Amino acid sequence: MTDSFEIEKYAIVSSLNERNIYVKVIDRILFMCYEANVDSKELRLPIEINNTYQLMTKCFKREPGYNAVITISSGIMKVLFNALVEGYLKLSFEIILREKVMSNDSQLSMNFHRIEQKQEQAVQHLTERLSQLERLVDIISYAEINMIKMCHFNSHSCRDIFWKVNTTEMSLTGEYWDYSKIKLFYQLEKLTLISCNQFVNFTNDKMNNDNVKELYLNSLSAGNFTSLVGLDGFPKLEKLTISGCSHLRDVVAVLNSYKHRIHTIDIKACGSINNTEIMTYCQKNNIKLNLA
Repeated sequence: MTDSFEIEKYAIVSSLNERNIYVKVIDRILFMCYEANVDSKELRLPIEINNTYQLMTKCFKREPGYNAVITISSGIMKVLFNALVEGYLKLSFEIILREKVMSNDSQLSMNFHRIEQKQEQAVQHLTERLSQLERLVDIISYAEINMIKMCHFNSHSCRDIFWKVNTTEMSLTGEYWDYSKIKLFYQLEKLTLISCNQFVNFTNDKMNNDNVKELYLNSLSAGNFTSLVGLDGFPKLEKLTISGCSHLRDVVAVLNSYKHRIHTIDIKACGSINNTEIMTYCQKNNIKLNLA
């Protein structure tokens, strides 16, 4: 019969033969192997060898009243067995296992086993970390971010306005928005700015987001908004809509300055944009253009 056990960092295999007991112990951290064949003379117990094997099995399993203690010194492993038989008879004995000198093939197999063990441990660690991160993201999704800047004067109209951090669509109207916080909304896909006349451009106002796919700029008619500089801060942008932005001029220049994913552009009532230039650009780059 052959049995296998695990004690702390050790993997153990034992078997009972006709005249002796075979025991092999592998250190799963250092990947050292120890083994021995022990017979009745070495065990020096007044019982049959099969009964001794039963005691060893109970000790390896660490059943109540049974225990096995492993120590190593200078390539020698000692396994001390302590057994409390039937709750009153104490028996203690030990066996000695020597470090196994392995052949090249055996060493190679052991090294592969060592790599597999380390990979399993790494995967288990990463799985646990991923589970923790998923729980953390779920908790954070209930948080809210105040999008209002500190007002320059005391006014009841400057009240705090909060958005959930996992919001997917956001529409900002008027002034005093803290555009630099847009990047914190990790699931935001659609962003609309309406009559935000203090907005200058995406670089000056430090606005960016890695997930926004649709951007709507509506009625940014004040002289401040003349440029799309910083639009590359929206790397996943696919649809750009610009309406009533009468001072905006450099649409083509900005789009030509970086590689983007934009496939649809809608422009309405933007008198400073060169229609011929934008039509040529969109035709050349296979972008759907709607002009009004």
